[in-house]
Amino acid sequence: MEESLGLKIPFGRDDKHGYFAQVDSTATKAKTNLMMLLMTARGERPMMPEYGSELKEVLFEQNVPEHVDSLLEDAVYKAVERWMPTVTIDEVKISRNDAEEGVDAYSLGGPLSATLDISFRISNMPNDQQELTIKVGDY
Repeated sequence: MEESLGLKIPFGRDDKHGYFAQVDSTATKAKTNLMMLLMTARGERPMMPEYGSELKEVLFEQNVPEHVDSLLEDAVYKAVERWMPTVTIDEVKISRNDAEEGVDAYSLGGPLSATLDISFRISNMPNDQQELTIKVGDY
C-alpha cells in the first residue's frame, strides 16, 4: 500500500486506503492545502482566527479593476508567505466577472466573482511547476 499524506478534498470514499480517499503525492497535497488556505476566510477557523486569506473580503472593495486585482494578488501572496512557507507563488492571473447582464459593474461596489489561476512551486520540487484554479465569490 502506498503511503498516505492526508485526506483528499473534497471528501470521498475509497476502499483502497480505508473509508476516506487519501492523497499520496506531494504535489496533490500542496495543491489541496493551498486551495483550503485561500478559500478559508480569516476568522473562520476556530482556535486559529488568523488562519486563512482575505480573498472573500476583497470582493466587497470598491470596484476599481486594477485596485481589486492587486488586492486579490496580495491576498494570495500574504497568506502563502505566512502559512505555507514551502510554497513559492510564481504567478497569479485574475479574471473577474464584474456584472450580470445589463447591470452597471461600478454601481455594485465590487466584483461578483473572480477566478484565480495560480502557478506555484514546492520547495522540495523546484523544477515542477504546479497549477491551481480557484473561484472566489458567486456562491
